[in-house]
Amino acid sequence: MVKNQFISVGPRTEKFNKMVDRISKITGLDHKYVRKSGERVLDKWEEKNHRKISTLFTAHTSFKQEEIHKMAKTLQRYLESEVDSGIVINKIETIAEFWFNDLFINF
Repeated sequence: MVKNQFISVGPRTEKFNKMVDRISKITGLDHKYVRKSGERVLDKWEEKNHRKISTLFTAHTSFKQEEIHKMAKTLQRYLESEVDSGIVINKIETIAEFWFNDLFINF
């Protein structure tokens, strides 16, 4: 898999890595696995919507919030088979939604 170009931009990389670090820490999952899962979420969003993920920066706020929520849920689904605790699974979504919001809204 080619590294996602969207998150290869300095400040975006830092924010994305903070999200991956936090999720890795609470789940005990390998950092690389969480990172690849996060990149896969962004790539799948682009495939599904037929546009670059960077278009979310200028999207209408309600659409942006809805799509961020969907991405957080998708990441949660990708990782839930590897996590035993329901509480930790819910935390994955919360953390991902926080960092995706930071990435797209507080850029």
